[in-house]
Amino acid sequence: MSPVLHALFGRPSHVAELQALREMGDWALVQRVRDQDARAAEVFFDRFVHDIERVVCKTLPYPSAWDDAVSETFARALPKLAELGPEHKIRAWLLGVAANVAREHRRAARRPHWETAREDGPESVAPGSQPDAREAISAVHDLCARMAEGDAELVLLRWFSTLELTELAEMRGVSLATLKRHLSRAECTFFEMAANDARLAEWSARLQRAKEMP
Repeated sequence: MSPVLHALFGRPSHVAELQALREMGDWALVQRVRDQDARAAEVFFDRFVHDIERVVCKTLPYPSAWDDAVSETFARALPKLAELGPEHKIRAWLLGVAANVAREHRRAARRPHWETAREDGPESVAPGSQPDAREAISAVHDLCARMAEGDAELVLLRWFSTLELTELAEMRGVSLATLKRHLSRAECTFFEMAANDARLAEWSARLQRAKEMP
């Protein structure tokens, strides 16, 4: 085969390699990343970056720190992949790393943990648009600032991200039953305060009615 033909047809195309990597399960992909496969690392990043961004953006109310927190999450996670086994749920583990990074950034900011700049708040996290999306965001963070940090984080991740209860339990390293108890306590605190906040009262009442429906 001539050098030109070999270059064109004698090796798998990059597109085919990437597609094969994208079709791998999480654990198989992690093994390739651990073998320092650059394309596997690219696919690993693409697979999980949006979930990590959600955790960071929902629990770190300083937009200027988001990119650094996401990058730091991957920087911390990659060297620790060698410690994982096939029994680990890779996505939940990564999101736990992201939550820890966001928590450290909040504590280092020397501001109330959930305070957010009104003119530069995160993307809309409050369901609906009443009375105004940005005002609702501010109200949510105001309430969270009055809660225990762990409870506030749990409420934000449960109500304003795509995480399932099983994933939250895995992130926190607790059983599903324990997670549900913690969440119930946190939700009671949050919605009791929301019911007394003019910016969120209507939304809170609507959610409570929905819960009571058979």
